[in-house]
Amino acid sequence: MLVNSNIYQLNWDTLIQWLMPTFLRKLKHWEWLRANLFPLIWLNTKFEEFRAKTTYSMSLSPQVVQLERLLNDRYDEVQRRIFIRNGQFRDSDYLFKYLEQPKYVESHPTTDYIQSYNLFNSPITVHFYIIIPIGLLYNEPLMRSLVNRYKALGYTFLIIEE
Repeated sequence: MLVNSNIYQLNWDTLIQWLMPTFLRKLKHWEWLRANLFPLIWLNTKFEEFRAKTTYSMSLSPQVVQLERLLNDRYDEVQRRIFIRNGQFRDSDYLFKYLEQPKYVESHPTTDYIQSYNLFNSPITVHFYIIIPIGLLYNEPLMRSLVNRYKALGYTFLIIEE
């Protein structure tokens, strides 16, 4: 569904002109109405800022490209040097069937084993690395909380300066 993005943007001077009778369109009345509408104008401005932040936040996802965009928009807007690299894999742990020994055929294991994989015994120690250029100013706890908000649940990461 396509939504008109200008629906909440109001031209307050035109609105005052449309709602004011023609015989009252004097400068004194205009300024008086403008002063009375100031709290509404301020609230509308705050609402538009909130809407822009929320729209940006809702456009993000746990994809690598989106996380890179988020970090570069926040910390390195001009040069965009922050990127994400895949983590290191390690060998899986194997669980064999109950009361069985592993079977080998021609010194290769058969498929009689079950691969152990869960979040606590994962074959990956770190799922991804966030590479930050040396000399870039950032607050690590704030960056961690920002990435934790948007990353997929259960993934781990490290922040590395290179």
